[in-house]
Amino acid sequence: MRLEDAPILRFYHLTIDEKDKDKFEEEGVRNMTTSIKDEPGTLFMAATHDDPDGVSNYVIECYKDEKSYKIHAGSPQFAHYATIAKEVIKERDMFELTPQLILTKEKPLKITGKNHHYVVMRKITLVDQYLEKFGDELQSEMENALVNEDGFKGVVAGNMFDIENEWRILEIFEDKAAYEAHLKTDWHQKFAANTQEMIYDSEDIKLTADTIVDQGELIYR
Repeated sequence: MRLEDAPILRFYHLTIDEKDKDKFEEEGVRNMTTSIKDEPGTLFMAATHDDPDGVSNYVIECYKDEKSYKIHAGSPQFAHYATIAKEVIKERDMFELTPQLILTKEKPLKITGKNHHYVVMRKITLVDQYLEKFGDELQSEMENALVNEDGFKGVVAGNMFDIENEWRILEIFEDKAAYEAHLKTDWHQKFAANTQEMIYDSEDIKLTADTIVDQGELIYR
């Protein structure tokens, strides 16, 4: 699905109690798998965590447009999820992102339960003068990965709506071996070399994938 208009892209950080992890994850699976099946305008959803206990959770959602988001927000599965979330979420931060690049494989993602996928959230602060040039370099790297790497499953990237040089990049790989192989490719090496002076600060957060689903072959650039 090629997206001509910018979709809605949101990034959440949710903190829960360890005792509620299983309940929270179960509701996330139900909400996301049902939504991706029943709602064509719900394009991509990911639920992940970055700590052993599942307390610190990162959620990324992408909708084709406002109408699609309202369909999701009015769905019975979301209503049930929202009820549980209200009980278990202790802290909630939401960030609107301006989409910059979304690429996923033709075969839709359907990651649930225990799995070996390797997911990285890259938090990048750019030097202001390189905002557009960085996007071009990222697109070149990820388009090569999509075509040439079986183990590369997709990327969702955007910048903070109100802070243009603050980027969040979610990269999904089949497993750690696929990620390590990607780092050795010519296109990644070129990206790293060409963007070195563009990046003021960066942090890579390794995420455990709880649920990641999409409509398949998403293209936005």
